[in-house]
Amino acid sequence: MIIRTVLGDLEANCLDYCQCHEHLFILSRQSKLINPLLCIDSYDKTYEEVRDYHNNGGNWIVDAQPVGCGRDSKKLERLSQATGVHIIASTGFHKLIFYGKNHWIHNISKSGFAELMLSEINTGMYENSEVEFSSLQTTSRAGMIKTAIDEKGIDSRYEKLLSAAAEVSIKTGTPIQCHIENAETADELISYLKDCGVKANHIILAHMDRCIDHKQYAINALKQGVYLQCDTIARYKYHSNEAEAKWLGDLCELGYDKQILLGLDTTRARMKSYGGKVGLSFILLEFSDILKENGINEETIKQFVRYNPQNALSIKSEGE
Repeated sequence: MIIRTVLGDLEANCLDYCQCHEHLFILSRQSKLINPLLCIDSYDKTYEEVRDYHNNGGNWIVDAQPVGCGRDSKKLERLSQATGVHIIASTGFHKLIFYGKNHWIHNISKSGFAELMLSEINTGMYENSEVEFSSLQTTSRAGMIKTAIDEKGIDSRYEKLLSAAAEVSIKTGTPIQCHIENAETADELISYLKDCGVKANHIILAHMDRCIDHKQYAINALKQGVYLQCDTIARYKYHSNEAEAKWLGDLCELGYDKQILLGLDTTRARMKSYGGKVGLSFILLEFSDILKENGINEETIKQFVRYNPQNALSIKSEGE
């Protein structure tokens, strides 16, 4: 099995420690108009953050910003070369609120979007496509398909994009990671992707841990064989770190330890180099100890950050 990074393909068993949902750069575009904290545009500051992450033991990371939505693939490539951290970049799409009304994504056909994603995975990522699409490509390729649905679930706008993403995942074996706004919509999303032919072990659901009081939604998803990307860590408006750790422990007791991934879903306010208080190294430096204090042992933590990412992030051939 291989994992596709911005610097090339690597054997999955090379992966040591990975946070599977971060945002390293977000260009100052529509996202900033929605929320100023969704602008991460200083190479030097992000370099400082990722350098410290590497020094603290982090050596892989997934950047979850897709094409035409503030992704900066050139900087991702430069950052990986400079820090030694292997970066998996994303093609695909985000919530449609993050695109201006004249953005190309609103009018692209399903087949056109599928061809775009195929090209980003097989040839190189597109640059300068924040409003009008540009055919300028880098040589670095995407290794993840980012998707999203909003709190209402799958409507016709998202169905077109999801259908294209499913088609590309099946053709290439590339995993799909989906931003979930409302945990109640997870079952609808999983059913849709599986009906399209996507295998459960190619699906990663992000942010399902925002509603830990409704654990059954997560359990229902895990029963179907998907991965949960848990990143409501140090997000105190939702719950405490101890509550997050207990929730993860409960899922492990039910036998789902091999389907859990960790990340921080970084924003400008969460990176120390941008003046935030959490830092990209928070899981390494603090949350891992909180997990241990709540009964999750070292081997299980290694499962979350090493062995599960090796499987979840790999480009799978037919039958895997």
